[in-house]
Amino acid sequence: MCAFNVRNGWYNRRDILKLCSWPESVDVSCVATDPVRNNILVGGCDSKDVYVFTDELKYCHTLTLSELAKYPHDMAVIDDTLLVCDFYGGRAYVFSMDGLEVKYLQEFAKPLLDGDNWSPFSMCTDKNRFAYVLWRERDWLGSACVLRYSPDGRQITTFTPVDNDARYITITEADQSQKLVIATGSSGKLYIHKLGIPLCNETK
Repeated sequence: MCAFNVRNGWYNRRDILKLCSWPESVDVSCVATDPVRNNILVGGCDSKDVYVFTDELKYCHTLTLSELAKYPHDMAVIDDTLLVCDFYGGRAYVFSMDGLEVKYLQEFAKPLLDGDNWSPFSMCTDKNRFAYVLWRERDWLGSACVLRYSPDGRQITTFTPVDNDARYITITEADQSQKLVIATGSSGKLYIHKLGIPLCNETK
């Protein structure tokens, strides 16, 4: 695991196997930050355990997701809720976090598109507590889109088709303006969306 502060250049790298009881056979699949508690959450391939660390990479405790989540591919945190993309299960979930206890709250609404081959691949949140989820067709050859959800995940507020090569999304802030950044895979492109505007600018 590595933590890097882009403001002052501070850098910390630690072996996750030496920090906690992380299984050697499990690869890290996703990382999320909890800005309220200044924690870092780490999920693994084909594992329901989410390991929680401080921002100085010191192990705190382990959260265990419900049986619904088969493979956490990405995560995000809003206040006391944990959002999880289960790519191979084809679902995105909302869980509550209360200390060491995690409870299932609900499932994100799936995009109303043709076929049942869509899965959530990446997610992030903005300052207004909206959640953004990148959905892809699981065969890797089809389409991709980003959906914006209400904070509770029940309502889809915007739908934006994106590059079929899109892999990950995040929110960045510059000049007091939030933007959605979409990173592609093999093409090496970055797309920058102004939030609420469906068209995007491309940066190579």
